[in-house]
Amino acid sequence: MHTVQLNNEKRKQLTEENLYYYEKMLIYIRTSVNRSEQYTEEVSDFLLFHRYRLTK
Repeated sequence: MHTVQLNNEKRKQLTEENLYYYEKMLIYIRTSVNRSEQYTEEVSDFLLFHRYRLTK
């Protein structure tokens, strides 16, 4: 499965509050960091992994 698809699946498992903060961080990363889409998706995956792990 592609990173974007994996991230979308993980995102669905976030609590409402975690989703709010995740989306804010993602907007910041996508607009402030001049990197490839692959890089931003990897950072997104990292955030989701740790955020999801904390909610379990």
